This record gives sequence, C-alpha cells and structure tokens, in this order.
Amino acid sequence: MLATIQKQQNNYVVKFNRPLSHSVDAVWAVLT
Repeated sequence: MLATIQKQQNNYVVKFNRPLSHSVDAVWAVLT
C-alpha cells in the first residue's frame, strides 16, 4: 500500500493508494 502525505497549514492529509480488495474499514483496523 502506498501513501501520499501532504502538509497543510496546521495538519497533514494522507491519501492511500490501495490495490486491495479489502474495505477501508478492514485496512484501517489492521493499521490501528
């Protein structure tokens, strides 16, 4: 899984490029 991290003024935006068949919730559960 690849992630693009962009810095905003006071926070970060992270976009994941996931060529997986899993849902976002399932992937997030593994990461956290």
